[in-house]
Amino acid sequence: MAKKNKNDDSAAGCLGIILIVIAIRLVPIAARLVPIVIPPASAVCALLIFILYRRSDRPHVLAKFELSNQEKRTLVDSSKNYFSASDKMKNLKQVIKDEGLKHTKSGRLDQRTTRGVEVQGAMDNARQMIEEKRPTVEHLLGLPMERYKEARKHFAHYLGGFIAFVIWGCLILSQPRTEMLDYHTYQTTEAVSRVTNVFKSRNKVDKTPDAELNTDIKTDENNNDRQQEEKPVPVKPDITVWKAFFVWAIAYLMVFVIAIVYFSRKNRKPKSLA
Repeated sequence: MAKKNKNDDSAAGCLGIILIVIAIRLVPIAARLVPIVIPPASAVCALLIFILYRRSDRPHVLAKFELSNQEKRTLVDSSKNYFSASDKMKNLKQVIKDEGLKHTKSGRLDQRTTRGVEVQGAMDNARQMIEEKRPTVEHLLGLPMERYKEARKHFAHYLGGFIAFVIWGCLILSQPRTEMLDYHTYQTTEAVSRVTNVFKSRNKVDKTPDAELNTDIKTDENNNDRQQEEKPVPVKPDITVWKAFFVWAIAYLMVFVIAIVYFSRKNRKPKSLA
């Protein structure tokens, strides 16, 4: 039984090492796809944010982030009940102090007197009203500023996404398409071939001792390196996808900051309702 567990542990350890190696080899493939996938994906997100801004945020911008008539009425009613209950709670605490009403170990008033029962009931009702109205009051009081921040953030994101994508696209299209495609395909294929060799070596785990397995992996890698050295390397374009990606990231950040400043100057922050 102990021998079996030892064999299982060895197999699991060997499998774990191979999975780690495969994961490490997959990193180059993912890295090759980053500069190609992220800018277009960001442009799609910018389009969705633009639609959200036009449908949800734009009406609040035109209304200067003020509450609607219905929201104002709700705020007035909730505030009236909330502050009335808060004042009542303060008065009841003063009554307890003035009349010397006693508390039990649980923190409630002594229920053996009529006055204790009466004051405790009034406090429970006031506390319940406060707990019910507080979330509504706090939400409505902070709603104008919350809408302002959301609209500003969405405005900056969609503007930065669109402009950065246009700049990125111009850089990509300015290069010869054949050179750009061949060079990027070559880099990706090189990374894929290395991972494929690891998968091929994986099939020899159960049949090959560890020493022979390591030798086979190294042999496959050396053969693959020699094959790649024999292949002609495509001409590297003036602007690679990585350079274009870095320009895209910088443009996105710059436009985002400028859009934040522009929005803040064009639209005043709503006055605090608290």
